[in-house]
Amino acid sequence: MGAGGFRDFEAVSSNFTTRQLKALGCRPGTHGQLRSPSDSTFRRVINACEVRTFVRIVGQWMLEQEISAMARLAFDGKTLRGSGRRDGKPLQIFSAVTHHLRLTLEQVPIEEKTNEIPNFIPLLKELDPPPGTLITADAMHSQQESARYVVQEMGGDYLFGLKGNQSGILERAQRLLARQAFPPEAEAKWEKHHDRLECRQVARVAVSPEEIGLVGCWQVIAVKRDRIPMNPAKPPGQPEVGYYVSSIALDALSDEEISQLIRDHWSAIENGVHYRRDVSFQEDQCRVKDRIGAEMLAVMRNLTVGLYELELERGRTQADSMRNWMKGQTFSNAHRMLRRSTAAAV
Repeated sequence: MGAGGFRDFEAVSSNFTTRQLKALGCRPGTHGQLRSPSDSTFRRVINACEVRTFVRIVGQWMLEQEISAMARLAFDGKTLRGSGRRDGKPLQIFSAVTHHLRLTLEQVPIEEKTNEIPNFIPLLKELDPPPGTLITADAMHSQQESARYVVQEMGGDYLFGLKGNQSGILERAQRLLARQAFPPEAEAKWEKHHDRLECRQVARVAVSPEEIGLVGCWQVIAVKRDRIPMNPAKPPGQPEVGYYVSSIALDALSDEEISQLIRDHWSAIENGVHYRRDVSFQEDQCRVKDRIGAEMLAVMRNLTVGLYELELERGRTQADSMRNWMKGQTFSNAHRMLRRSTAAAV
C-alpha cells in the first residue's frame, strides 16, 4: 500500500475499518473502540520477529508462485542506507532473484568486516537449486570456489561478470577475444530503451578451464554497448565493453541468447527489485536503524514487488508502474490478492 516505514504503517492503519482492525487483533481503547496500532507497536512487533523464519516463509511462498522459478537465478547485494550495524556502517543484504518474474527467493545479511563473496555458497546451499540451474552474478563472484561449487557440487551453470578483481583471468580473456572481432557495424541492431537507442554486439571464444584459469569455464564473452540519446541536445555516450565468463558450452546458446541472459540479470536485479525499492518505497530514505526491523522491511518490500509482478503476469492489473499500482491498494484488495495468489499456486 506504499507505506515505507513504521510511521507510514501507523498512518495507513489509522484509516482501517473496525472490521479490519479486529482482523489485525487490535485492542479497544478507553471508549471501547478498537485502536489502530501506533508506530511504536509496529516497531515492537516487527523487531520481535525471527527474521530467518520470515525470510524462508516468504521465499517458499514466492517459489510456489512461478513455474520453473529455479531455472535462472540472479545474485546481487544491496545496501539499506538508512539502517545500521554495530560497526556504524549501513546493513547490506545479499539476495537471490528469479530472472523471469523478479521474485526474491532468499536473502541474507552481509556481516561486518566482510562482503558478498563468503555469502554466495551458503545462500546457494540454503536455496538448494536443482541440477541445471543457471546462476548469474556480477564480477565479484568470478571466484574459483564459487565456480567450483556451481558446476561440481550443484551441477548447474554460471554466467559471471569479469573485471579487475580477477586481473589474470580478465587479461587472458581480453587476449583471446582480441582474435574474435565484433560483427560489422552494418549488421548492428538498434533498439529503443526509455529515452535512448541502444546497440549490443557480442563476441565469444571457446576456452578450456585450464586455458582461462577458472573452474568449469568453457567460454569468454565480450559485449559492446553503444547508446545514442533520443534528445539531440545530449551527446552520445562512449562505447562500453563488458566481459563475462560462463560454464555454458559455446554452441549451446546463440549470441542473442547470451546477450539476453546478461540483460535479464540486470533487469531482474537493478530494474526489477532495486529500482522499485528505491523509487516506489524510497528505501534509502527509510530511517529504521534496527537490524531486525530493517531486514524485515526489506523482505516486505520484496514481497510487494513480487505481488506486483504476479498481478502483471496474470493480467490482473493495468497499472503502468508499481507506484501507481500501490496507490490503488486497500487492505481488502491486498488481502484478496494474497489469498488469490496462494490459491493459484495450489
